[in-house]
Amino acid sequence: MQAALDALAEIPGCDSSLSTLSVKFGNVVIHGEESKFHKTADKYLQNLPQVTWDESLGECTLAYFDPDAPQDPTKNGPFGNWQWLVTGTGCVGCSLENKENECMPHDGPNPPEPENHRCVFVLFQHTGEVKKPSGPPKEWNFYHFIRDNGDALKPVAVNFFWCDYK
Repeated sequence: MQAALDALAEIPGCDSSLSTLSVKFGNVVIHGEESKFHKTADKYLQNLPQVTWDESLGECTLAYFDPDAPQDPTKNGPFGNWQWLVTGTGCVGCSLENKENECMPHDGPNPPEPENHRCVFVLFQHTGEVKKPSGPPKEWNFYHFIRDNGDALKPVAVNFFWCDYK
């Protein structure tokens, strides 16, 4: 899980004590470093993943992003380095299998040729009021969202997979 934690190093509380977030695409379970996929061959990655967590966490925000996306927003997908953002009262409980409370619709991995990217899921427990990003989604930045909500989000679980262009 270290490759995901490296991408989260700027965020207080993102360390090896985080739980592993349960993520599946259909019957394919994501196992961190061991999970290696191909954008073109593994088309199921474009489908909405099934994400589950401990319901005792209460209200949560789920962020799915590509920390290896180009910094130039004209060179990455329609949502910049984001793949999915779900937050709000619909994120209470232990399952996210629908589109309620999406701030940004799911967008599967889109690494450019010939790159291999980390696709990181982070679950944050709410500790205050979460400010949703504003402006066009392509201009949203994962790290700015976390900075702007530093006192309202506590990281509790993480998972990731590798995806290349093939």
